Amino acid sequence: METQVKAWGFIDSTGAILNSSGIISVTRCSAGTYRIFLAEPAPNANYVILTSGNDGYVCSPNDGVFPRTPTEFQIVTFSAKTADTSDSKCNFAVLY
Repeated sequence: METQVKAWGFIDSTGAILNSSGIISVTRCSAGTYRIFLAEPAPNANYVILTSGNDGYVCSPNDGVFPRTPTEFQIVTFSAKTADTSDSKCNFAVLY
């Protein structure tokens, strides 16, 4: 089976979706923490999440705090200089 991009998105610091495909919604849970809901469930929770931060911020899956499921996952954004969690734009893609 060939791995493909099944969903992707670009969100702003409030969690608003600026552009996406395969994403139902995004919820800002707390400062720098966002929950992403997939339009089509993955076969299991073992999918790949690729992220890219913006403007001096890092964007990363938040699996240690909120384990991903076939329908949702969390990302967290934080300052590359101080490592403080903070709201920021984020790009992400889901592959399986």
